[in-house]
Amino acid sequence: LHGRCTDAARTLHGRCTDGGNMATSMMDVADNPKYLKRKVKSGQVNADFDRGDLVLTYEVEATVVGDTGKAMQTERRTHSERLRVKLNAHTDVRAYAQMLVESNDLIPNHKVKHVEELLQALKDNLLDERQRADSDSRMRRELEKQRKEERRRERREQKRRQEEEKAKLEVANATMSELDEYVERMYDEDTANRIHGASMILQLASEAGNLEELLENDAMMNTLSRTVKEDYKKSVELATTIMKVFMSLSTFSQFHSSLHGYQVGSNAMQIVKWELERFTARAREMSLLEQIAEAQERGEDFDPRKGKKRGEPVDLSHERSKTKKLQRKQFKLLFVCLHVMINLSEDEKVERKMAKRGLVEDLTNVLGTLQSSNADLLILTATFLKKLSITRENKDDMLKFGAVTHLVHYLGCSNATLRKVVMSVLFNLSFDPAAREQMLELSLIPKLVEHLQHKQFRAGALRLLYHLSVDDKCK
Repeated sequence: LHGRCTDAARTLHGRCTDGGNMATSMMDVADNPKYLKRKVKSGQVNADFDRGDLVLTYEVEATVVGDTGKAMQTERRTHSERLRVKLNAHTDVRAYAQMLVESNDLIPNHKVKHVEELLQALKDNLLDERQRADSDSRMRRELEKQRKEERRRERREQKRRQEEEKAKLEVANATMSELDEYVERMYDEDTANRIHGASMILQLASEAGNLEELLENDAMMNTLSRTVKEDYKKSVELATTIMKVFMSLSTFSQFHSSLHGYQVGSNAMQIVKWELERFTARAREMSLLEQIAEAQERGEDFDPRKGKKRGEPVDLSHERSKTKKLQRKQFKLLFVCLHVMINLSEDEKVERKMAKRGLVEDLTNVLGTLQSSNADLLILTATFLKKLSITRENKDDMLKFGAVTHLVHYLGCSNATLRKVVMSVLFNLSFDPAAREQMLELSLIPKLVEHLQHKQFRAGALRLLYHLSVDDKCK
């Protein structure tokens, strides 16, 4: 009898850790037990989404049978067992469910479909968690990348300013008594001497007390105007220096009428158009050079260039460095020219003349061409568009040339000042139904909702959302 009950208790212990204790307690209350009868009944199968496992519940029934074959005492206990599963994106859930049911006697065969559904739910939950984790990780990497890029830009800008300050210190102090000598340098055939003469005049123009006397010097003003008109294509540095002189003068409204006489605004617009064309041409040239370099690496004979350059190896590293240097000079010149133009456009008549000559198209092209490469220039361009957007004709031109597309693009940049100005321009344009339609097509609403989380953008975003809500489609 002891052997039978002990064996039964061991058998029960294989499924339940306290099975032996159960058998002992039953033997204590039974006078003449014969053997212990054990029965396991399967229960529910559930999924644990936190740990990614299946949880099996079952019931163990232990019965002590006497000599007569009658049950002397019966005891039931419910237990659970955790079944670990391994899932990934390539798991065949149906085959895996069949395998689990066949290998585990606690899961009846008729629950194969149920197990398959649980495994599918666990798999979907696992993939969703991984996708969310990947998305969060990607967002953190993008944010860190933007921060690093911003720090690099700040360091480059700081270095540039330090170099400019150093260059100013190296230049000898200019005096008004030697102004005629500086003007004579502007007629020199050596470009370096002409740049030096313009730099000395710029140094004089940096002091407000000299501006009126400089403006009254007709010979100097004519020389500067003629030089920038004839040679802006030859030397970006010379054109930038001369336009800086005009920018200093244009800061004061009382000088505007005199500057119009020297065609300062007209020259500035012409320079902007030319630099945009040169920027685009250089981009096409770089694209061609990259194709040639790839062909040369593959050993293919592809080189549409003409003249001596045809067949020469392409050094992309050198060409890219050359492009960056040129772009830095172009951005500086564009910034100065636009600054002069926005100052002179205080007069509504002058603004209308500029608009007739394609000012809105040029500003839109600046936004579309630069692609976030120079924050100061982009802010100035957006500010100019904001000023122009209050008139119907300019607003229509902005819609015609696709300004809304570029403005919405810059709402995702990292520069807070630029985003504020862009939001103001979009607000001015949002009075027009066609503009609102374009904003909806460009998914502006989700971007504005994101900006509501930041206090500095909240007011502007709410104004724009209010205007957009005028249309039923937006609601």
